[in-house]
Amino acid sequence: MSNLRLTVLGSGTSHGIPVIACDCKVCNSTDPKDIRHRASVYVELESDVPLNEGEYPTSFVIDVGPEFRLQCLRAKIKHLDAVLITHGHADHLNGLDDIRIFSHTQGCVGKSDAEAPNPIEIYANTAAENDIKRRFDYVYANTQEGGGKPRFDVINTDKTGAAFEIPRKSGTIYCTAVPIMHGNLPVNGYLLQTERGKMDDAIAYITDCNFIPESSFELIKGVKHLIIDGLREREHTTHFNFNQALEAASKVGAKHTWFTHICHNFSYKEINKILAERKENYPTLAGKDVTVESAYDGMVISN
Repeated sequence: MSNLRLTVLGSGTSHGIPVIACDCKVCNSTDPKDIRHRASVYVELESDVPLNEGEYPTSFVIDVGPEFRLQCLRAKIKHLDAVLITHGHADHLNGLDDIRIFSHTQGCVGKSDAEAPNPIEIYANTAAENDIKRRFDYVYANTQEGGGKPRFDVINTDKTGAAFEIPRKSGTIYCTAVPIMHGNLPVNGYLLQTERGKMDDAIAYITDCNFIPESSFELIKGVKHLIIDGLREREHTTHFNFNQALEAASKVGAKHTWFTHICHNFSYKEINKILAERKENYPTLAGKDVTVESAYDGMVISN
């Protein structure tokens, strides 16, 4: 039997919270749930398959922002099989160099680069792949190693097809790239499953968007958990605000909805109070057995 375990590494907007030089009540809050690193999650496969010493469960991260190193240390991440990128903005990509510790040390002790295991797979759409090649051009250049370079292969989800698998000894995580729009930028959301077609324990991760096509809604309807962009109360040109995120969540109909990529206008407790009141306006979200809440750094979803 296999279950997905998702850890929220960051639930904040591009500034992170506390925001530099800000003295607002949220940035000065003593509630640890009001500290929001840049948006990212870590996904593992909990499986009853026995593993040998030195082996790890199938796992990956979605997005690698500026705090990626700190997020790995806080969550005690020891292993990565892949990296899924939603898009190439700095708060989602600029920590990519820090995957080099995984690409050089996982089973690489005493081995040269030529003898080491395959590079880490990075899944991204065309726009994000182009950003990776521009921003991390030194990875592709024939230059001295210095402190080392991350070793990765980019797999373009626009070219290879949206559905892909991350199979390892402990089991397979089935992934599907879900096209969404972040202003005029095409972004990948991701549907995560333990079996193709099995939605009762599936997770949809939909961050940085202000538009979801109907075809993408069809991919994620009925998931158990929906993690969705809910930036703030006021409207924004490239992000869902609270009401727009609630409207989108009502179409998905998840049993549990979690807002992420949140700015510093409201505290964790204030957001949950707002959502508890407004979700009752949507029939698919109303009722005690359906939850709509703010995500927070360190939160764990385990099916």
